[in-house]
Amino acid sequence: MLEEAMADVDPGDVLRVGAGLSFQGVYDVVNVFHILTDMPSGRSWTQVTGFIQDWLEEVYDNLKATLNDTMGTNAVSVANVTQDTTLGAIAWSPTWAGAETGECTAPGVCCFSWGRTYKPRVQLRKYWGVFGDTNVVNGIWTSAVQSACDAAMGDVIAEQLMATDIYFTGVAYNRALATYEKGVSVASAAEPAYQRRRKRGRGS
Repeated sequence: MLEEAMADVDPGDVLRVGAGLSFQGVYDVVNVFHILTDMPSGRSWTQVTGFIQDWLEEVYDNLKATLNDTMGTNAVSVANVTQDTTLGAIAWSPTWAGAETGECTAPGVCCFSWGRTYKPRVQLRKYWGVFGDTNVVNGIWTSAVQSACDAAMGDVIAEQLMATDIYFTGVAYNRALATYEKGVSVASAAEPAYQRRRKRGRGS
């Protein structure tokens, strides 16, 4: 008797989503998310691409007003870490650019946010940016940036309804153990953090 082949994404699989943005068209600004899938049955790759795009839109919609206008969408890479398969790359839909005009911070300057879990020393960690330099006052992010980053991280850890009976939730994933933890609360650092970017001309 032949075993039934697995779908590209089965219920309970964890997807690794690399959300690729570009800064001034020459730097890669990538945030990686691990998304737990909860659905009644398996789906093909083409059936989940729209859900991934909608999930990213939900998260980044919180940040668009405070991200610098030299920030724009690039490409999204997706892998199924549960099945150890690469699913492919998709475009952002819709495409967008940040709305904050004027001077910006250095590309590596970020607002660091985290999602706490019930497991000690296990967090979801994200470095958001690039923002305008007017959003740093006396070395501290303005409340507008901190609130936007809190809201984005809140949407990451929340169980998002993507379609009937289909839910996506951002989790803290342990590659070595192939386990995950869900977030229970969020916070953002007032002091700017730093995340190294690729050198100019070394981007996508």
